[in-house]
Amino acid sequence: MLPKIQKTVCTSKKNPISKFGRYNGTILRYYCKAKKHQMKPLFTLLLLLAFGYSHAQKRIDSSFIFDGEEKKFSIFIPQSEPEGESWPMILGLHPLNVSRWNAQAWCDTLVDFATKNKVLLICPDGGSDGRIDDPIDTAFTSALLDSAEVWYQIDPVRRYILGFSWGAKTTYTYGLSHVNQFAGFLPYGAAINSSEINADLAKNANGKPWYILHGELDVASQRFHPLVDLISTNGGIVQSKLLPNVGHTVDFNDRNKEFTKGYKWLDSIATNPSSVANATLKSEFVISQNEAYIFLKLASDITETPEVNLYALSGQKISTKTTFQNTELRMDKSNLKPQTFYILSIESNSTSQSQKIFIK
Repeated sequence: MLPKIQKTVCTSKKNPISKFGRYNGTILRYYCKAKKHQMKPLFTLLLLLAFGYSHAQKRIDSSFIFDGEEKKFSIFIPQSEPEGESWPMILGLHPLNVSRWNAQAWCDTLVDFATKNKVLLICPDGGSDGRIDDPIDTAFTSALLDSAEVWYQIDPVRRYILGFSWGAKTTYTYGLSHVNQFAGFLPYGAAINSSEINADLAKNANGKPWYILHGELDVASQRFHPLVDLISTNGGIVQSKLLPNVGHTVDFNDRNKEFTKGYKWLDSIATNPSSVANATLKSEFVISQNEAYIFLKLASDITETPEVNLYALSGQKISTKTTFQNTELRMDKSNLKPQTFYILSIESNSTSQSQKIFIK
């Protein structure tokens, strides 16, 4: 852990980023946004001199006084310089469990993911109660992001949020409240139901990409399917996936692989919005049914057999027999109740889709 930087209280209500700190007798100033040009050279020089960073990965666990309280944060820098002129950035929002989770622990969890994808990772801390969405914590998150823009060259078109559990809930609420500040959203295992997002807030999802990830054993009927419907109904560009046999945990196999898949999908839309978004909205599957079978007709350019699963609205996986021939997949309906809604999940290397279907 790096030596702690002690801070004094900021007196500016209009610009809460303006703060003073002290490290070994050297004053560090976190300037307001209007003085960004003064901050970056000073902050970078002091970090290099005081902390003796290498030219490889860098980890910062520190704090500053915000609204009269010491607020902690963790930052991970995967390499000495971004691949381009600026960093893609992920705001990491931690779960609610003070015995395990805080900014530092969540940053530790995401380090390998951030290293693989070469993204700047910024994790605010939810304080003593662990709730990352308390008013002081969301205000601190905004202040921390503003400060990070001063400290680092962050690509304004490649700013994302990734949260788990309460952090995923905050990905929805804070993300929708600050929707123009982010290019995409990746909530995993959100501890939320759709009634916690009011209609005016939900409208902010329009035109924004959302990669919604959830465990199939994690109350999917309340925390997943209604949220997918809500974001989609309000014009969000949605890719969603239920993870088979996964409950409310971040400790599952292939976690970094799943997070990477979501991040790359979001990033592809942010960096090429017109072509990718249009392609995303274009269905690669045509679904039909008769009395005995559900049929999935694949687009002619799909050469791989997709993984297809069926779920009850409760989130329970339904066992069905499927066969695949040419570009058509056939699913037996004998185990399904007529006049009932199910969720059909389709996944391949090129797509991940979920769709509600009604069994006739």
